[in-house]
Parts: sequence; structure tokens; C-alpha cells
Amino acid sequence: MDEKYLKYLKCLDDIAGPQIQFSRYPSEKDFLVSAVKKMSWRQLEQRKKAIKQWEAKYSDWQTFIDATLAEESPERQAVAREWQAAQAAVQAWQKLGQSWRSILAPESAYTQATAAMYHPKYEGYLETLHKVAGPLIQSGLYATESEFLRDLLTDYAQHQLEEEEKVVLGFEKQYISWEKFSDALMNIATPRQEDEWMEWEAAREGIKAWQETLDELA
Repeated sequence: MDEKYLKYLKCLDDIAGPQIQFSRYPSEKDFLVSAVKKMSWRQLEQRKKAIKQWEAKYSDWQTFIDATLAEESPERQAVAREWQAAQAAVQAWQKLGQSWRSILAPESAYTQATAAMYHPKYEGYLETLHKVAGPLIQSGLYATESEFLRDLLTDYAQHQLEEEEKVVLGFEKQYISWEKFSDALMNIATPRQEDEWMEWEAAREGIKAWQETLDELA
């Protein structure tokens, strides 16, 4: 049994389970597909932005490579490796995007032998993970499903953490600090301020929870 994969599956279920239970997503597959699509968009945007910056600085890829082969400086070789990796990543994520129809198509239950190694409650995740990770593994972007799942969870948790931080920052701009806002409410609070207090407190707790998740995945 892949203990790391099992650890990531448990983390996945801890995150997705409540959202499925409260009907935000109808199934494990729907949660995973949504999370992967968002990760795919962020990964593509990040890589494309880096490529545009290199193109603005060095012209096109072929011109840069020709100059690098002639100069062979460590700095240019490092850029070449990063640029090439970014291009490969773009191709891999785009290939995944072209596979959505087959990924979303209904199939029989996940039957690979590895499914028997894990708790039956994870079966709803395993088939979709296998289908989603497949194109990325074939492209060489990931070596295993476990490695992909770790990055998927990290991407999801990091994005959620950033969203909670935006909420906290918004309140801090309005009220300076949590402590001063809480002290002011000890005297008198309007219903709106009470709602804001609860939203701020939830965001603060959310930051702690998502940071703990990221620490566990690191």
C-alpha cells in the first residue's frame, strides 16, 4: 500500500466530504473535476505568463535556443530548462483539457487492483483520479497519481488560504485590527458588526486550518 497516497486520499476526503454532504457538490467526481479545472487554469496562466516574459526578453524560443547553444552560459542554460519545462507543462495541461469528455463520461466502478488496497469509501475518488492523472503522467509532468494528488490538494488549500486572507485583509483595512474591533464590540455592536465579527473570526480560523493542511502536505 502506498502510505502517502492513502494519506492524501484521507486529506482529500476531509476537504471534499463536508462539501458533498452539504450538497455543494453532488459527488466526489464533481468535486475533483471542479478542483482540477481550477488548478489547470491557474497552472496554464502561470506558465503562459512566464513564457510571455521570456519571449519579451529573448524573442522566440528557437532564437533563444540558437543563441544559448552558441553562448552556453549557465544563466541561459538555466532559463532554457525553465522555459522548456513551462512549455511542456502547458502542453500537458492543454492535453488534459482535451480529455474532459472522456473523463466526464460515466463508466463502471473503478476496478483496478490498487482499489482493493484502500478503504471502499475512497472508491468515488479513485476512478476519477486515475482518469485525470493519466494524461499528466503520460506527458511526464507527474510520475504517479499520488504525486499529482498531493499537488492538487496543495493548490486547492493554497487558493482557499489566499481567499481567507483577502477577507481578513479587507476587515483590517476597515477596522485596523481584530483586537481593536473585538474590544469595540464589547461596549455596543450592531447586527451588521456582529455578522462581520463572525465572518472575520471564521476567516481567521480558516487561515489556521488551511495552513495546517499545507504543512501536512509539505
